Amino acid sequence: MTSRRSLSILVLIWSVVGIAALVGGWLAVADRLPDPLAVHWSGISPDGSMSQIGWLAVVLGLLVAGTAVACGALATTPDWGYRSTRRAFLAGLLAWGGSAVGLQATVLIANLDVTDWQDARTSLIALPLILVPSAVGFAAGWLLAGNADKPRQTAELPTITLGSGDRAAWATRVSARWATYSFIGVAVLTVVTAALAAAGFGQVPWITPVALALVSVAGITMTSVSISIGARGVTVRFGVIGWPVWRIKLSDIAGASVEDRQALEVGGWGLRVTPYGTALMLRSGECLVIERRGKKNVFLSVDDAASAAALLNALVERDSAAVES
Repeated sequence: MTSRRSLSILVLIWSVVGIAALVGGWLAVADRLPDPLAVHWSGISPDGSMSQIGWLAVVLGLLVAGTAVACGALATTPDWGYRSTRRAFLAGLLAWGGSAVGLQATVLIANLDVTDWQDARTSLIALPLILVPSAVGFAAGWLLAGNADKPRQTAELPTITLGSGDRAAWATRVSARWATYSFIGVAVLTVVTAALAAAGFGQVPWITPVALALVSVAGITMTSVSISIGARGVTVRFGVIGWPVWRIKLSDIAGASVEDRQALEVGGWGLRVTPYGTALMLRSGECLVIERRGKKNVFLSVDDAASAAALLNALVERDSAAVES
C-alpha cells in the first residue's frame, strides 16, 4: 500500500465503514435512549445534554474532520514510498476513527434504557471504551504500512571553499498556503464565536473565542518563515513580522546535508519536535538537515537546500580550522 491511489481507496473505505458504524450503532438502540442524551459528566453525574440528532452530527463531524485532514495529507504529500510516512498516516487515521466510534459507544451505553438524561451515569469503562478502539486502530495502521521501503536519496553537495576573510551568506523565504488558509479559517471562527458570546448565546462561553484567538495568533507564525545562513550560524524568523526568532549557533553545528523528507515522517506540518529531531516543515520534499553537536538534528524544508548545506559546511569547516589554529 504505497501509492496515493491505494491510500485514497483506504480513506474512502474508512469513511464509509466509520459512518456505517456510527449511524448503525445509533439506529440499533435509538428507541432505548432518552432525547436529549447526556453527553458530558462531572464525576459520574451528567451536567450536559444534547439531542440525539445533534450528538450524531457531532460524532459524524469528527469523522468528517478526520477525512478532510486525510485528504489534505494525500493532496500535499507527493511521495508515499517511505514506510515512516505511511505509518504516520495510517496509524493516525485509524486511531482517529477508533476514537470516534469509542466516544459514540461511551455515550450510548451510558444513556441506554434511561428515561431522563439526568439519570444517565458514566462508569469506569468509559475511558477504555475510547482508548482501546483508538489503540487498536493505531496498531492496525502501523501494520498496514507494510515492510517495503524506498531507498532514501541524498543530494550531492557543491564544493565551497572560504578563506579566513571571505564573507558569504544564504537566505530564502518559504510560504505555506495551508497555514494561511488555516489561519484565515480560525480567525473567522474567532470572530463568529466572539459575536455569539457577546450576544449572550449561552452555549458559546467566552473561553471559546479566547482560545481560538490564541490559536490564530500562533498559526500566523507558520504562514511563512525566513531562513538565513551566515558566519554566526542559522537564523529562522517566523511569520510576516519575523518574530519569534530561532537561532542555531555555528559552534553548535557539526555539519549539514540534504534529504528528501515527507512532512508525515517528522510529525506533520509546521514546527514539530519528535524523537527523530526538530522539524520545520511547510511542505514535503527537499530539506536542509542540520546535524547539531550533542543535540537532535534539525530539518528545514527549503528550496535550494544543497547550496545552503554546502555553505553551512564550509562555514563550519572554516570555524573549526580557526579554533584548531
